[in-house]
Amino acid sequence: MQSSPASKRTAAAPSPPALARQLLGFFRYTWATSDSDFLREVSELDLTFTQFKTLMLLAHEPDELSVKEISERLGISLPAASRAVDPLVKRGFVERDEDLIDRRVKRVRPTKQGDRLVERLIETRIKAFE
Repeated sequence: MQSSPASKRTAAAPSPPALARQLLGFFRYTWATSDSDFLREVSELDLTFTQFKTLMLLAHEPDELSVKEISERLGISLPAASRAVDPLVKRGFVERDEDLIDRRVKRVRPTKQGDRLVERLIETRIKAFE
């Protein structure tokens, strides 16, 4: 049995600019209509945007990162990355240790408390999307 040309058709993937516009529309909608719980939680944490991005980056990495790697991935200066990490360490969301080979390098990883916080924020965001 042969399949017809119509049955072989698949939806054409949108171009990157079109997909970007569609995603922007989705995010605008969720920000405007259903993100109040997520934004309230983030606000109550009293984290800067850079601290928040640092925590999210570390939570999704399988390995610990150096402060330099954090600065490179977030596109910020090394001092800015260090200033973002310091309060996260003080609040118990991340741990920072010296590298075993080069003591000048500081390695950073989320704590269990930091992982739980990120999971809670992700769950809040998923509920908003639903």
